[in-house]
Amino acid sequence: MRTFQHRLIRASAGSGKTFQLSNRFLGVLAAGDAPAEILATTFTRKAAGEILDRIMIRLAEAARDPKKLAELNSFIEAAPVTQEACVATLRDLTRQLHRLRVQTLDSFFIQVAQCFSFEMGFPPGWSIADEVDDSELRVNAIEELLREHEAKLVLEIVHLMSKGETTRGVSQLMLDAASQLYGLFQETPGDVWTALKTLKPPKQEEIDAARKLLLEAPLDKRMTKARTEDLARFAEGDFGGFLEKGLAKKVIEDDLTFYRAEIPADVARAYQTLIDAAACEPYNLLVRQTEGAFQLLERFDAIYRRLKFQSQAYRFDDVTRFLSRQANADTPTRVAYRLDGHINHLLLDEFQDTSPAQWSVLRPVARRVKAQPNGSFFCVGDVKQAIYGWRGGVAEIFEEVVSELGELDEAELQVSFRSSPVVIDFVNLVARNLHRHPGLDRYEDGVKRWQTLFADHSTAKTNLPGYVSVETAPYDEDGDPSDEALFVAAAERVCRSLENSPGSEVGVLVRTNSAVRKMIFELRQRGVTASEEGGGTLTDSASVQLMMSLLQWIDHPADTVARFHVQNSPIAETIGLTPQMGTHRASELAQTLRGELLTAGYGATLRRWSRVLVEIGNSRERRRIEQLIRLAHGYQGKSTLRTSDFIEFVETQRVADPQASAVRVMTIHQAKGLQFDVVVLLDLDHNFPGHPPGFVIERSAPLAPVTGIVRYANKDVQKILPPRLQRMFSSASTQQAVEELCVLYVAITRAVHAMHIVIKPPSAREKNTPRTMAGLVTEALEVNRQPQGNEVVYEMGDREWYAHLSPADAPQSHRTPAIARRLPIAMAPAKRQRGEALSPSKLEGGPRLKVANLLETTDSTGRLVGSVTHAWLERIEWLDDFELDEERFRAVARAIVGDALNIDHLLSRFRKIIVQPNLQQLLGQATTPRPKGVSVTATAEVRQEQTFAIAVEGGIQNGSIDRLVLWKEGDKVVAADVIDFKTDRLAAEETDALTQRVAFYRPQVNAYRRAVQQMWKLPEKSVSGHLYFASLDAVVEVKS
Repeated sequence: MRTFQHRLIRASAGSGKTFQLSNRFLGVLAAGDAPAEILATTFTRKAAGEILDRIMIRLAEAARDPKKLAELNSFIEAAPVTQEACVATLRDLTRQLHRLRVQTLDSFFIQVAQCFSFEMGFPPGWSIADEVDDSELRVNAIEELLREHEAKLVLEIVHLMSKGETTRGVSQLMLDAASQLYGLFQETPGDVWTALKTLKPPKQEEIDAARKLLLEAPLDKRMTKARTEDLARFAEGDFGGFLEKGLAKKVIEDDLTFYRAEIPADVARAYQTLIDAAACEPYNLLVRQTEGAFQLLERFDAIYRRLKFQSQAYRFDDVTRFLSRQANADTPTRVAYRLDGHINHLLLDEFQDTSPAQWSVLRPVARRVKAQPNGSFFCVGDVKQAIYGWRGGVAEIFEEVVSELGELDEAELQVSFRSSPVVIDFVNLVARNLHRHPGLDRYEDGVKRWQTLFADHSTAKTNLPGYVSVETAPYDEDGDPSDEALFVAAAERVCRSLENSPGSEVGVLVRTNSAVRKMIFELRQRGVTASEEGGGTLTDSASVQLMMSLLQWIDHPADTVARFHVQNSPIAETIGLTPQMGTHRASELAQTLRGELLTAGYGATLRRWSRVLVEIGNSRERRRIEQLIRLAHGYQGKSTLRTSDFIEFVETQRVADPQASAVRVMTIHQAKGLQFDVVVLLDLDHNFPGHPPGFVIERSAPLAPVTGIVRYANKDVQKILPPRLQRMFSSASTQQAVEELCVLYVAITRAVHAMHIVIKPPSAREKNTPRTMAGLVTEALEVNRQPQGNEVVYEMGDREWYAHLSPADAPQSHRTPAIARRLPIAMAPAKRQRGEALSPSKLEGGPRLKVANLLETTDSTGRLVGSVTHAWLERIEWLDDFELDEERFRAVARAIVGDALNIDHLLSRFRKIIVQPNLQQLLGQATTPRPKGVSVTATAEVRQEQTFAIAVEGGIQNGSIDRLVLWKEGDKVVAADVIDFKTDRLAAEETDALTQRVAFYRPQVNAYRRAVQQMWKLPEKSVSGHLYFASLDAVVEVKS
């Protein structure tokens, strides 16, 4: 048995951490260990998919290419493998996908928790709540809290916490507290929240004596004036002003000079007495606010936990916390027993984002695999990219794990396999000089601490051309910098990048979701199709907005705005709403439509109502309607009597548009792990390092429990707090600065070739460089003059980098993600495993050619032409009244072939196909084949792309029928005809070839026929099958 080194890798951006993790995974497999013994975790499903893709692709490439095999063997820590071994391993992996543990930490914890539901005290049938359901539970908990007999106390606490800071409503304040502090509440013991005690101010006689001394003290003119103003502020109770100005400020800062004159010692002592008195109020307010937050959260928690139990809905955090409390030395053994398998190899990705609670669950597993002679521990990450501190991630865990687990083989990867030398030089220059900004103030320690984590990068892509620029947006019409001008400038930069390098993938990176929406809008205004990473709400579609108005009107018939929207739309005729309809009749119609929703369900009903929108809409509108219908089907299980609940559900769900786009807009956090040919980076003009935390905490060590907590206070109040609290605030400032620089580092390391940073120009009031991310970058680059609007203030590299790309390095339009890559590999025939899904299309050719292909053969031009022809034929209901909608059909073709084929040529070819006499007869409503025994009164209904999944011996058979004609008598299906379109290139004289092709496809068509028999409970003789060969205009009936 091969022994693997226990390894910790610090991998900088683009240095190949996923590659390193896949090396370990493949090495373990090559050594003969079972896949089920490996646990590989990361933080997002997308990242988990990328890891699994990389493993599968590398195995597949090695199985077919000797060079790739040699490359694989050079990286894995195991004896060399053969191509045959790669094939066998690939087959085993595909058969055991359900047992592979390449997953998110959350999904692994759910698996474990499901084995311990009884011990957890969770109700039977518990599940993870989605954001909408959990938000509703929180709102309900707050409403119940405000209804209870302690409501008066709760209101007092809320007003105390918000004193002088906000005008938001009580419910919203409590929701904010629940969202921001609940995790901290659950992590922090109650006695820590109440550990701080209020201070007693100096006695009144001491205060009076101090004031008397100050009034009588002989001071120079300037000190006398300052003393008079200080005492006035103190007498008026303006303690904040007293502490922040004059001589009191000097004493607090331990600077006993005022305009170069020394402050007498007795005067300083008197001031200290007044400072102690004044400081009591802000300090005691912090104490009461901290205790008040605890009391509020404690009451909220009791109700929230009960509601979660009653609704059987929990959060991932709940599961992690329970497992964290239960984790101990025997955890791995118990988990192995209940999960039916030991974990002998632990592979942790993005380790810097692991929280203390998550590590406490993993720690026993890590210790066990490290102690096993045949086990291994592997973790990889980058503390410079620790951007998830707000959700509990602790970057210092990298250092702690070494001390907790003992000796590890440590390695650092600083060579980028992503970026051009120009981009890497820019990253090095900025990172080295971040400390040069003159206004860092209390964040200077954080900036310097981040710099200690950074070592100069280099790149393996030494020949890649590149370019980096920092550009200012123009001023607006009033001569001021503005957000609108910034987004316009960025959109124009994207357009220029697309013009200069049409095949490039452009990533537009911003800080906030609202900025994503603004950027999408500006790009669409310029005709640029851009996708929103992670998806957006479906209400960005006019068709979906119309459906929401319809649902709003159904719920509220008196809503005249919604009715007007629906009444003047294409769906008015579908639902029977006319302008002449009176209020009473319209209300009756709304009631009827509500009844249809209740009886038929949201999915089926919305599909019927939106049919006309699908017919007239462009490809994007059709996709959004289809996504709405899918959401509706998913919502059905929790639907209520109010359509407004469904509207709220739709408005909160983020749904990705699957259409590939050359321009992707996203937040910097969403860009982590991605790369783009060109990056346009903006939205960097916010104050650095952003909003302070609501509370600051103290830990004795990064992974230690919380030992102190206090409400945040401004920097002037911080100065008069006890030293321990000052250290807590200082630590929080440092940590905040470090995390913000991690965000900047992620942003500037995404580009392959070019990066354009677009910033606001300075306002007329600015005398110094603002403390913003943009300011940090310009100071690091030593942009010494005040920039103007609409100019390039810094650049390096070649502006025309795109003109010097080699063919191998040239960007390729609409790059296919790894998951969609296809390799020319044919697996050896293998017996189908029980429960394995089988598609009828894989029955083509009969038993001799049955294969278990993981990856299909490479698409040829002929196959692409066939795919488009197939897709177009499937969109014809009857040829009798068919009109070719060129825009719609072009959209269908582009989704399949992109720019690979001439769509005009394909359309010309298709027009010739649809006028062929046999196809006219096959797709004619009066002439389509009628199965034997079907009466002349039966009516035909066409189903296009009819999907199915049926149980067959040894597994599940699923597929999609090109065209299914159902014959009905009344509502009952009495017969059916399966029609399959084929685009094989056959000559008219090749009669033998046609016979062979029919025999080849017969198993597939017969499988479709059996599926239809099962679905509609029809006898075999009532389901016929036909093949249509477009190249011959031949219709052939297929018999069993």
